[in-house]
Amino acid sequence: MKRIANEVRKARSRSTSGLNATVEGTVQHPLLSEILAADKRRWKAALQMNLPVLRLVRGSSD
Repeated sequence: MKRIANEVRKARSRSTSGLNATVEGTVQHPLLSEILAADKRRWKAALQMNLPVLRLVRGSSD
């Protein structure tokens, strides 16, 4: 019984630490924000070097 309670506690703490609430009140995954930050750095570096930047074009599903 103790082991089950321990597992539940671990899972709960994992789920709360896995999601970061941003200032706007939207919930964002920390890994996703890291990826976006890295992507932004890459974007800026490419612009500084005058490289063609591949842009994802949004479809008509707007």
